[in-house]
Amino acid sequence: METKVTLRIEKFAHETLLNGGSRPAAKIQISTAAVQLLGWNYFGLATYTADTPPFNKCILSYGKAEIEFHRIRTKSIKPTLLALPEFNGEPLCRAAQQVVERYGDTHYIVGIEYLRWLCRKPKESPEGLRNVSENLSLLLIGSVMRGAAGSGWVVPCTARTGGRFMHGAVPLSRVLGPDYRILLLEKLN
Repeated sequence: METKVTLRIEKFAHETLLNGGSRPAAKIQISTAAVQLLGWNYFGLATYTADTPPFNKCILSYGKAEIEFHRIRTKSIKPTLLALPEFNGEPLCRAAQQVVERYGDTHYIVGIEYLRWLCRKPKESPEGLRNVSENLSLLLIGSVMRGAAGSGWVVPCTARTGGRFMHGAVPLSRVLGPDYRILLLEKLN
């Protein structure tokens, strides 16, 4: 089963990197190792030079395996869209690090797996996401990806267009503005 899921995520990660303007290789390596988000150094990843390996990689964070996205409904899990105005003009890596430290215990820090689900099942998305403004870019910081040499580390992102969620990627070094939100899901008690 894990192999099937990994293959689906590999294909989706490849598409996401392409949509985000990165240059992925033909195959993206998915790291399914249990990586705790609190141990990640988003700032360190953002400072990688264009020629520093590893390349063609997608790292999934630990702890989302217990979420069954098809069971998420408006009443069961509520999305949280963090505006973080204190990070306007700051790089995404700084905001991501703070979000994980502040919200890691109370929220799921979702990544590419949830983005894939949203794109495939937009009508099943929680109500708080169905009504989101089309002017907003939603960042899913629970996964980091990197394409071929010459590209930096990115996080998946989505924007609502019509009734669909589009997918792409935003560099960790991107300076945040008022049109960005970090997407989290509240944990059930």
